[in-house]
Amino acid sequence: MNSVLLIIYVILQAADIQTTVIGLSEGKTEANPFLAKLFEFIEPAAAMIIVKIAGIFALWWIDVWQITAIACAVYAWVVANNIKVISGK
Repeated sequence: MNSVLLIIYVILQAADIQTTVIGLSEGKTEANPFLAKLFEFIEPAAAMIIVKIAGIFALWWIDVWQITAIACAVYAWVVANNIKVISGK
């Protein structure tokens, strides 16, 4: 069960990176204060990839499907919100 959720989580992370990079290129700002600060030192896509890999590893290591399911739900909302911000709706 956790393996399937991890695959979904990885896809959501890729979608978050893509939608964030698009938003930033359109002049939008990062809502996550940690990432916003990190973007001052590291190019946004690279910073996000590093953070996302750490998150994926943590979920894989913890191996509790309920936590991974919650993370998927949160990032489904994040991606949907990014799309909303990009589209201006």
